[in-house]
Amino acid sequence: MADSDTETSDTPAVPGKSLGIGGIILKGLGISGEFIFKGILGNIVGFLIPSLFTVIFAVLKFIGLILYYIFVKIVPFMVVYFGIPLFILGAMMALLFVGGHMFFLVAFFVGVFFYIKGVFNIKLKPPELSAEVEATL
Repeated sequence: MADSDTETSDTPAVPGKSLGIGGIILKGLGISGEFIFKGILGNIVGFLIPSLFTVIFAVLKFIGLILYYIFVKIVPFMVVYFGIPLFILGAMMALLFVGGHMFFLVAFFVGVFFYIKGVFNIKLKPPELSAEVEATL
């Protein structure tokens, strides 16, 4: 009888520590503390994983909505009101730069021509056709 009294008594397995009311109830039900820890841990993991997935998908959905708004509302507005006019102005500037370069080249060659003509005192006259060439015309 003494052995059975010590097994069901309120004395803890570790001397100097009290089981507390929860420990007494668990011991009375025959449930170990390890089983409770595994159950609590399972509940925490079972709650956290779906919650984390919900948060992650909510953040991804928010990012997707922002990207959708940017690509459907903001980008077309910027292309229509900024991109097309800037493209047209850029094309006009390119044509003006090409025209300016061509004008500079023509002016340069004409200036060089007159400079060389003045330095060397070259008289330009068109070539005269010979009698043989005139006969064939």
